[in-house]
Amino acid sequence: MARARLRDLGITIGTLPPGPHNAITDVPGVWVGQTTLIYDEPRVARTGVTMIVPREGNIWTDNAFAAYHTFNGTGEMTGVHWLAESGLLCYPIAITNSHQVGIVRDSLVAYTKENNLSDSSALPVVAETYDGWLNDIDAFHLTQAHIYAALHAARSGPVEEGNVGGGTGMICHDFKGGIGTASRLVDCPSGRYTVGALVQANYGDRALLREAHLISHDLERHAEHCAVFLSPDGFISIMVNEEDHLRMHAITSGYRVREAHRRIDDVDDVLSHRLTFAFSPRLGFLTACPTNTGTGLRASVMLHLPGLVLAGKIERIVKEISGHGFAVRGFYGEGTNCAGDLYQISNEVTLGKSEGDILTGLLAVIDQIIDRERRARHGLFEKRTTFVEDSIWRSYATLSQARMINSSEAISLLSRLRLGIDRGHFNQRLTHQDLNRLLIEIQPAHLMADIDPSADSEARDAARAAFLRSRLGDIVSSN
Repeated sequence: MARARLRDLGITIGTLPPGPHNAITDVPGVWVGQTTLIYDEPRVARTGVTMIVPREGNIWTDNAFAAYHTFNGTGEMTGVHWLAESGLLCYPIAITNSHQVGIVRDSLVAYTKENNLSDSSALPVVAETYDGWLNDIDAFHLTQAHIYAALHAARSGPVEEGNVGGGTGMICHDFKGGIGTASRLVDCPSGRYTVGALVQANYGDRALLREAHLISHDLERHAEHCAVFLSPDGFISIMVNEEDHLRMHAITSGYRVREAHRRIDDVDDVLSHRLTFAFSPRLGFLTACPTNTGTGLRASVMLHLPGLVLAGKIERIVKEISGHGFAVRGFYGEGTNCAGDLYQISNEVTLGKSEGDILTGLLAVIDQIIDRERRARHGLFEKRTTFVEDSIWRSYATLSQARMINSSEAISLLSRLRLGIDRGHFNQRLTHQDLNRLLIEIQPAHLMADIDPSADSEARDAARAAFLRSRLGDIVSSN
């Protein structure tokens, strides 16, 4: 049975329309061919090669303008110097595993010479990602015949995705990765154009998704038979087989709770027309956790409350709202501690109330807390100005000069910088959005993406300090 694509489920990514196949082959003249190797004996094979063949197979003589760009990483791609100097693509583009770039490159040259396709000295473009977790990569499974087969299989039309071709053994954020493709139609004054993309996804750690608030702790730790769908802007995530079969999640900044609800409600409406949810006319949605039964809606707001913390009033407020059907959680939600004066407030009751009532009740409580935070800050700024200013600048001094710092201390100090921004400091060279990104980028998994994975805690703390110095070291106050 063919695997459904997101649009088949009614989920639309972006605003531009796709081409007929929503694939790179919608670009006129572009073909794709793939060879997939899956077997266990004599050595485990989960690998392959994917060929992108422009100009309806005539790329050898009808060259295409081309260039390359590196976002990040150290992956190998042959032929980049040829592209940089000539600006021309003279061969099909191939993608495979890290240890077989050579044979794919050599096979492309051999195929060209054997078939008298070109006498040029141009160089092929062959790229790779590592599939050694699922594939016995040192068995060198691919042969020249496999590369030739991918070339012969190249055609226009729908492109097979997922566990195929070069993507067969790939992993993405600890989930199964592989080949994906899409296209968009773009209208310009000079006419309509088709933009196509093909990706071999093989990157990331699952903890990166949790640190970015896109998946839960449970899905990070127990992901067997689970999956996650993410919107490109990170606004929406859909977790499959977490606590329930589906957990739909929307997150945005700027206290736009109703917008987040509208977006996730649209997703829910689409899925409800295609899936059968467990629903009781009397109780509402039936969930694995009884406390979610009813609407199944958990609405949360993350608040920065340094004024109430510094004034010593936060514990009393937490106790007050906890007794009125609301939960107070930490930076990463349920089961986590509060850090950096950041508190996540959410409804506890989902049964017997409409979604509108839940949102109205939560926002009323949030508005009260915001008002009390403003009054607490006003009192502190008026009566303890030196204390508050010292806290802000002492935090900046530590963050911009420290040689080692752990994530907990860094989050606490960044909280004071956020207060400094609210006070009008830093010449607008540091914004709330900057701090939002820093809060994610200083987390362990994000740091480990750029340093030796075997680094110990001291090395991570040193890397975190160096990163913060590079981002904060040259900010000058307006005072």
